[in-house]
Amino acid sequence: MLGSPEEAGALVSYLNNVHDATRINQNLPPFNVNYFELGNEISWSTERGHDQYASTEIVYATRAKLFAAAMRANSSIPIQIGLVGGTNSNWYGNGWSGQATTVTNIINIMKTDVDFIIYHGYPSWPLSTDASPLPIMAQNTWNRNLLSRTIFPAIEAAMKGNNISSSHTIKVANTEYFTSLYQAGQRGTLEALYTADTMVTALNLDIFVANNFCFDHGDLADSLFFINNDPNNTTPIYATHKLVAESLRDLVVSINSSGLSTSSVKDQAGVTTVVESLSYVATIDANHAGVTLLIVNKFEQDQTASVSVLGSSSFLRASQNVLVGKQWSNTNMIQTSQPLSTLSNIVFPAASISIIDIVYQNQLTTTARATTTTTTTTTTSTGITTTTSSGSTTGKHDVTYLGCYLETDNNRSINAANMSHPQMYPQMCGDFCYAKGPYEIAAVENGVNCYCGNNIPANHPKEADSDCWMKCPGDSSSSCGGSAWRESVYCVTKCNGGSEEGGRG
Repeated sequence: MLGSPEEAGALVSYLNNVHDATRINQNLPPFNVNYFELGNEISWSTERGHDQYASTEIVYATRAKLFAAAMRANSSIPIQIGLVGGTNSNWYGNGWSGQATTVTNIINIMKTDVDFIIYHGYPSWPLSTDASPLPIMAQNTWNRNLLSRTIFPAIEAAMKGNNISSSHTIKVANTEYFTSLYQAGQRGTLEALYTADTMVTALNLDIFVANNFCFDHGDLADSLFFINNDPNNTTPIYATHKLVAESLRDLVVSINSSGLSTSSVKDQAGVTTVVESLSYVATIDANHAGVTLLIVNKFEQDQTASVSVLGSSSFLRASQNVLVGKQWSNTNMIQTSQPLSTLSNIVFPAASISIIDIVYQNQLTTTARATTTTTTTTTTSTGITTTTSSGSTTGKHDVTYLGCYLETDNNRSINAANMSHPQMYPQMCGDFCYAKGPYEIAAVENGVNCYCGNNIPANHPKEADSDCWMKCPGDSSSSCGGSAWRESVYCVTKCNGGSEEGGRG
């Protein structure tokens, strides 16, 4: 953020102001640029080179507020402005507070002048190590945990603390990412898997994401997509972006999982991350004529699963388009496509990226479950089940609020089964937990995450109901968690005779 607010305003004027004299004299139309980032990797002292402007996030945000005001004043169209929250996936910066505190300080100063907060999705301490590819495959799972448990709650709490209306959204953006294991010209299978997994994370969490690194960074950028700068000799990363761009449908819908094969990675801080073999995202069209799944097999072993769509007639046609690497170390991937006569026992090859596309003769039917039309996809070790749904918040089983509880051990103790849904509400979580167990306890966290169990651990203290302040997306009259590991806990049907304390472990 060298320069001045006045220079930033002049730049935006040139790009977006219909009356900008300099651009008009060049006979150019407005460029209408919508998104701006203030200070690329400015939290990294090696990169910024001007500590006086960014020694802390407070110094940085105070200056950025002046830039934002000048930029908006000189644009003829609405613009969105992003601030840097961290240089890498760990959301830390040199001399900065880090993670939730950094996010909170930025929002406290910027308030509605910030529209998104930026990190770069590079594998980073404490998880990253160049000695083994497995931590690379664990990075996005680690990122999802950090975003869901720390960053998103910090944004919500800071917005609430500053009385920022819910009509103003502050999103998260991952504007750069690739692994650190590759030399120029050898961007292969592992990088492609990391790329696809990063896109899965972004789509499921509704965050902005860029195309890996960039297109204008010399040989490094060229080698990301092309070998020896030859546009006819493309890398698996290019093939991944092309496959996803040409395949996914318009609307992203939620997925939950249970029973997948896993591997565990302990980071350098001693925390274990459990990595599932498959990562996945589901998309539909507005007319519900079909479902397209992006499924990444991150492991070096084949995985087999079946797909079924509830509330549908027999499918008209289905196909699997897949990039196969087989081993993380392979620099090339083979692309194959085949029609599917059945959706049972589909093989997801080792180290592969699959598009499963299913088209139906008729529009998918719906059942009364959620407040808006949505789709829930359940992935297990034996199958993937998609349920289209719309309607009311009533369900099959009685769900009773027990209170707001804090997970003091920072470990997911209530987790016999889990799911997430963008239109989550207590009844949805309760019905899910009953069907999966039946389990007696349904806990909702971060607005969209549902966890099931049979008791509330004794070391989870009950908090004030006001600490679980997040409204459920599917039922604004109900509570769906709060910040910093606070869960809204519900009893499904009867908990040991209906007693609240009967649910205690």
